[in-house]
Amino acid sequence: MTYIPPTLYAVITAGDDPATLHSIGWPKKPELAAIESLVVPLLCERNGQSTTDMERVRWFYNDTYMDLFVDEIGGPAFRNLPVNNFATQLYHNNIMCHMSAIARERHLAPIYGAAVVFFRPVWF
Repeated sequence: MTYIPPTLYAVITAGDDPATLHSIGWPKKPELAAIESLVVPLLCERNGQSTTDMERVRWFYNDTYMDLFVDEIGGPAFRNLPVNNFATQLYHNNIMCHMSAIARERHLAPIYGAAVVFFRPVWF
C-alpha cells in the first residue's frame, strides 16, 4: 500500500484573524465532490453567507502550482465581501511569475472574502 501524506490546507480570512492550518486524509487526486464538501461550508461560514460560488485559482510556490479556492462573486458587485490581502498576494504571485507586464495590469484583481489554500495540487 502506498502511503499518501495528509493534505495540508489553511483557511485565510479577509480580516486580521490568523490563518488556521488543517489536514485531511485525501487521495492524491480527490474527487470534485470531496473538494466541494470541504471548501464550500468553510467559505460560507467564514464569509457569513448561506451560499457560495466556489472558484479555483492557482498559486505558485517552489515551482509548483497549488490550489486556492475563493468565492467567485465575493466582490463589490455581488456579495461585497472585504478584500483578502494575503490570499490576493498568493494569487498575484502566480500572475507576476508567469505573465507579461501588460497582461499583469489586466489580471491583478483582488480576492474577496475567505480563501481555502492547499499546499499541494488537489484540482485535476
